[in-house]
Amino acid sequence: MDKRSTIEGSPAAKMVQLMKKHGFNKEMSIETATVVSPLPNLSLHLESDGILLDCDDLIIADDLTDHTRFIEPIIIGNTTISQVTFKSCLKAGDKVTVIGDNDTQYYYVINKVGD
Repeated sequence: MDKRSTIEGSPAAKMVQLMKKHGFNKEMSIETATVVSPLPNLSLHLESDGILLDCDDLIIADDLTDHTRFIEPIIIGNTTISQVTFKSCLKAGDKVTVIGDNDTQYYYVINKVGD
């Protein structure tokens, strides 16, 4: 019987698990962080070494920010809806997945972890 480890979670969590399992890259690190203050002045506390990152250190995935998505038009009553606006889901205390780039010293905030 072939024993395989299961990859679980959101698409971003699965990507992180695969990257940890199959490759090592000294220039990039995958870490978790805690939101200290939410957008627009996002700051994060890295769990691995306790560093406090401010918004100048971060590149944030659009899905975590206030953003608008265009959709196929739908009609509800006399109203046609062709776009949906999403608000940032990040609040103080939330956990996020970050990828640290040692070359540029930027941290890419790619996903909120859990609820």
